[in-house]
Amino acid sequence: MFRLLFLVALSQPAAAQIVSEGSALAVGVELEGAAQIEWDAGSVAVSGPSALARVALERRVELRLGLPDAVVVRADGASTRDVSAPTVGLKLDLGAPAGWALAALAEVSVPLFSGSLAGPASPAASLLAERLGGPLLLLGQADAVWDRTAGRVAIGGAALVGMAVAPGAAGFVEAALATTPDGLALLALVSGTLAATARLAFDAHLGAGLTGPAPDAVVGVGASVRL
Repeated sequence: MFRLLFLVALSQPAAAQIVSEGSALAVGVELEGAAQIEWDAGSVAVSGPSALARVALERRVELRLGLPDAVVVRADGASTRDVSAPTVGLKLDLGAPAGWALAALAEVSVPLFSGSLAGPASPAASLLAERLGGPLLLLGQADAVWDRTAGRVAIGGAALVGMAVAPGAAGFVEAALATTPDGLALLALVSGTLAATARLAFDAHLGAGLTGPAPDAVVGVGASVRL
């Protein structure tokens, strides 16, 4: 699974984060949700709501609670349904050495349900970096996930460049990659974000796979609200 870096292009720590990660931590309580459609080799997968609660425990620590995702896959005229495991994690602010804001993220899935997406528990860790200052938003991310079902560690990462195009609106381009049992999956994406208010933001993204193990195409939308 790709950990996409779509953000709202606001340079303050309260920036709402739509589909995935930047270095900023939650302010108070923030709720996120997203839905995505993925096309791959004649199949179509729809997933959502990707619900995530982000709670500021103190200035440098964020608690993260992810609800299960429902996934429906249609292929060869038949549909299958599955449910992913909920997750719990922490995000830590590591400071800003040399002009880069750094954060670390640790999460683990909690297998409460049966199904191919639900378990066993798989821990994940990420290092996030965001360049401070300048006209462009530069972000990088490195991930490692222990896939206990397959007995392997999956490595992934992403790089993103974005810029503001209007007050409260921004555009982004991103490259994301991940190791899979079938080889390297590489995905190219474009996205746009809009901060409707100081507390409410929306996101939309479109991507295409560049290698065989990557999905052929993805499209998704997301929203974030700060309580």
